[in-house]
Parts: sequence; structure tokens; C-alpha cells
Amino acid sequence: MTGMLRVLHLDHTSEPGGAEFALLRLVQGPCSWSPSVFVSGDDPGIYAPLGDVVTLSGVPQRPGATSAGSLRERIRFGVGILTEAGRVRRSPGFKSADVVHANTTRMIVVARLALLFSRKRFVASLRDIVTPEALGSLTVTLVRRVGLGRADGVIANSRATLESVQPWLRSSTEISVIASPIGVSKRTRNELREWEIDPVVICMVARLDPWKGQIELIDACARHLSGIPWELRLAGGTAFGHEEFAEKLRSRADELGVTDRIHFLGHVSDVAAVIDSAAVTVQFSTRPEPLGQNVLQYLARGSVVIAVNAGGPAEWIDHGVNGLLVPLGDVGALGAALRRVSTDDGLRRSLATSAVSTAGLVGDDEIVAAHESAFRSSLGDHQ
Repeated sequence: MTGMLRVLHLDHTSEPGGAEFALLRLVQGPCSWSPSVFVSGDDPGIYAPLGDVVTLSGVPQRPGATSAGSLRERIRFGVGILTEAGRVRRSPGFKSADVVHANTTRMIVVARLALLFSRKRFVASLRDIVTPEALGSLTVTLVRRVGLGRADGVIANSRATLESVQPWLRSSTEISVIASPIGVSKRTRNELREWEIDPVVICMVARLDPWKGQIELIDACARHLSGIPWELRLAGGTAFGHEEFAEKLRSRADELGVTDRIHFLGHVSDVAAVIDSAAVTVQFSTRPEPLGQNVLQYLARGSVVIAVNAGGPAEWIDHGVNGLLVPLGDVGALGAALRRVSTDDGLRRSLATSAVSTAGLVGDDEIVAAHESAFRSSLGDHQ
């Protein structure tokens, strides 16, 4: 093809989730393609800064619809997907696009239907580990058996994510493993500092959601840091139908008698400043994370990182070198790791120094360039 590449990006929500932040950073950055963004719903939400680049479908998709169980719910879900595919097909961005890019798992199915009888190229971003536990059996079946069968290109955010769909990809599909842009700059070793450890400030950057592990982190701090002054900062808002979870966290803190030690920061715009204010940062999702953007943010800022030894984070953390890994769901192991880094100055210095030197940890500009290369590779002989 000649001229600037035109890419239509599809997202099923404008709520502030990891996939949405990743796309926003892609198209806000110095991307060298011409982007348009189609979003389900009637509110631009997180995408408001993009202005006229965004087209809204006008009809929000229901949270949790992908795990619909009853026949009636499945029919409703299917009708909704078909209807949304029609809206995509009629959108101005679709008409002019060279590449249609599904930014979320649900939109892989929408894109597949919208592209029927079209020769436009299709790239699917995989930002979830495609398993029934994470997405529901209906979505997994549709993505594996229907959506990915049409994909000219697949961009997985980790090897763990890619492995969950590899058997269902065509041999001709262009495959890339590219981390999401993280929106924070990488520190140098000379910029690292010593932390005040009285109290030990512990931080988790993640939306408030039952599977992100905030309640388990509260338990670990309360039960395993006796005799150590500590403070926990939870940075993240609620989304995707989990607005009541914040109150559940507060109730748990009250039960354990640690309410005065826990600070709910809500959504924060300056993630780097929050990470820099903490001595220890934690990822403790209760099922394998596909990537863990927060883990990459922690590493980039030279933080002392504790993460779960599963999914994407385990691909970035070398236990005892640039962070500590704990078994999935093991609150006792999390507590022991917190206690260890809270009391060992040398270990903290060593982990932080190695964090900023993590192999493969690159800036967002390089991530954007890698995505452009993946979009162009999907064109094949159409270039």
C-alpha cells in the first residue's frame, strides 16, 4: 500500500481498564499510522482526550455478559454482538481502514463478524489469558473457534497469553508478543534512592476488583507484619460493575483493626509519583495475569517488587534478582515476602538496582513502533 496506514481500533468499553489505558497510550503517542477508535457505548470516558478520533456506538455492552449462562442470556449476548458488528461495519472508520484492530477480547468476535465479505486486514490484540476462568466458556469458544480464525495478525501481551490460543491460530497468522505501553518513564540507576522505612510504605496499583488481590494484600499486611510499622496505599478506582468492592475492602480492614494504616487513593493520574512514594510494590492477582502492566511500571521506576509466580509477571521477574515471586493465592508467602523486604536493607537495594535493568524493559515509543510493525506485517502482499 502507499500513503499512511489507517487503523480502526475497536474497544467494547470506555471504562478505565488495562486494555483501555494501553490503547489510549498507543494512539496518543507518536504513532505513525492514522488512527480511528470505535467504542461501544454513549460516553467516551477514558477516550475523551482523543476527541473526534472516537466514534461511539451509542449502546453500552453489559459488564459480565461474556460469562452469560442461561440460554436467554446467551441469545441476548449473541444478538448484541451481531448488532455491534453491524455498527462497526457502518462506521466511517471502517470504510477508510486498511487494518481493523480489536483491542479487547470481546471485540475480536465483533470484528470477525464485521469483516465478513471484506478484504480488510484484521489484527487481534490478546490482553487476556483466554480461559473459561478468566472470560467465561462462551467467550472462550467464540474467540478460539470463530474470531481468531480470521485474524491476519495477533499481538499477545505475554507468552502466557499467546499459549492460551496458540493451537487455534492459522499457520499464516503473523504473531507478535509485545508488552503494552505503561505510561511511565524508566529510571536510571543514578536516580534510585533510599526509602524511609518507618513506616514501610507498601503500594498496589490496580483497579479495585475482587481478582486483583487487594483483600488478600490487606490480610497479609495485617497478619504478617506485626512489630513492623507499615502503611498500605491502594491506587485504583472501581470499574466493570465492582463499585461495591471498595466498601468490602474497608470492612475487611476494620475487622482486622488496620483501618488507620490503609489509604484508598482512587484513580491516580500520576502513577509514577505513587510508585516512587512507596518502599514496596505488589501484584497479587488471584488468577494468572496476562501481563501485569503494574509490574512493568514498578520495574521501570526501580521499585522493590513482589509478584505472583504465574502468567505474564513471572516472565519479567527473576526471583531474588529484580523482585520476589510468591505462589498464586499463597497469602502466607506474600506476608513472608513483605516481612523479608521490610527488614533487609541490602535486599531492597539489590532488587531496586536490578529492576531498572530488567531485560526487555523498553520505553513506550519502542512499544508503539513495534505495534506499527505488527499492523504492517498483517498486510502481507497488500503493502
